[in-house]
Amino acid sequence: MADPLPNDRLFVSHPIFDVQAALAIFFGAAIAAGGGLGGGGVFVPIYILIQGLQPKFAAALSQATIFGGSVVNLLMNLRKSHPTRKHRPLTDFSTLLMFEPMLLAGTILGVLLNVICPDILILILLAIVLAYAVVRTLRKGISKWKQETKEMRTQKNNDETKMQTQQTMSIELQIAATDNGSDANNNTTISNAAIDANPRKATLDIPGTAVEVMTTDSKLRCMSMSQASASSMENADVSNNEALDIDIDAPTEQMQQLAQSCGVPVSQITTDKIEVCNEIVANESQTLKPMNIIALVWVVVSLFALAKKEDITGVDALYVPQCGWAYWLITWVPVPCMMAISLYMSKKEYVLYQQKVNSECWTPAKGDIQLDGSFVRILKYPLIATLAGVLGGLLGIGGGMIVSPLLIELGVLPTVAAATSAMAVLITSSSAMLQFLLLGYLELDYTFFFMAVGIVGTFVGQTLVNYMVKKFGRTSVVIFAVATIMALAIVLMSVNGVMSLMRGVSFAFAPPC
Repeated sequence: MADPLPNDRLFVSHPIFDVQAALAIFFGAAIAAGGGLGGGGVFVPIYILIQGLQPKFAAALSQATIFGGSVVNLLMNLRKSHPTRKHRPLTDFSTLLMFEPMLLAGTILGVLLNVICPDILILILLAIVLAYAVVRTLRKGISKWKQETKEMRTQKNNDETKMQTQQTMSIELQIAATDNGSDANNNTTISNAAIDANPRKATLDIPGTAVEVMTTDSKLRCMSMSQASASSMENADVSNNEALDIDIDAPTEQMQQLAQSCGVPVSQITTDKIEVCNEIVANESQTLKPMNIIALVWVVVSLFALAKKEDITGVDALYVPQCGWAYWLITWVPVPCMMAISLYMSKKEYVLYQQKVNSECWTPAKGDIQLDGSFVRILKYPLIATLAGVLGGLLGIGGGMIVSPLLIELGVLPTVAAATSAMAVLITSSSAMLQFLLLGYLELDYTFFFMAVGIVGTFVGQTLVNYMVKKFGRTSVVIFAVATIMALAIVLMSVNGVMSLMRGVSFAFAPPC
């Protein structure tokens, strides 16, 4: 076991170090928030270098700080919608339901390994994991930046072309009106504002009448009007097919909305598929149901963790001695339970995905994780979640430094990856914090104070990143925020590692009890 937790008092024992650590944690949380990371890779070395904590205790306090920030991330992300499918929440709950059970199972093993492994080994592993992640993330960020630059240039050229087309259409309309003998008394007005966003349609505004002018291949085709006087035009029947082009088979507004929500042309939303499409949209819009499932699974794991505490019940008959057979049974029973739940949720999401694709009225949104192919291929996602949970419990990171780069690597949109990763961080950090608290690795005054610092820093960071994404139209800033926080963590880890080697370190493993 590690040395006993120092019995220091906040702002009493080391007030200057406490202030320095608070400022460092604030800025670390602000940078990490934009990428959906917890920031544990930065928090752990800050607590080691400034507070002088052992890596085990630093990892525990890091999880408490991460938990505070992840609550803010959750509340802010719940108000946001998917970038392209506005009915969806920003967080990808389908992916999260596959990840969460094994994330929690991983934290159980990770916390146990944290107790057993020597401090220097924890630091080395953390540095290796972050170095790999930062290289992959930077490559993805640079690629995304180039793609966004190309898209912005294309959009600018399209806007300029559209403006020129509108100006040309306006001039040609005026010429056509003049050639048809229109005089000033007709009070006919044509303006750029009357031209619809559709380059094939424009509107000719005449007092008392709305005349739609259609265009074909940028050439005007003015619909013929009866040769009537101005007075007869004012009294013209609106139902006159010569004046108005009415398509009685035009799709309804409901069909248009469903087509947009399902990512298909309106022609694919036939009458017999409206009910199926509505069901798909309603299922994708859910937030409360998946969050309840996540909360239920979390509670089950937490109850097992509480049951391991020797005196948690206060009833002698329920006393669980540490490292006895009952202790290890309670420790490992949740793992096969989480495996079964994860298998069930993965199968359910896989079948649902196949049903949506086979409905022929739905296509995956840009950045959706593809659940096609064999079901065995899908099982890699729970396995990856297990690794993220183990590293979270072992190294004191929230799992976001594994989940966020992974989702970005899989092609998930950066903002969606950040929101989904933030939710995963909330799950792992809360579970790990509870287990560290039961182990006696946390002082309550330091725990609540640095949780508050994490909350404020995360709110500031989220606000700034959201502003930058809106202002500059670049989601790649989220990817660079992820890379920045991991690079900073590597630097701090290296400094701490060198200092540890100079002091002399032990590579001996400790017993779990």
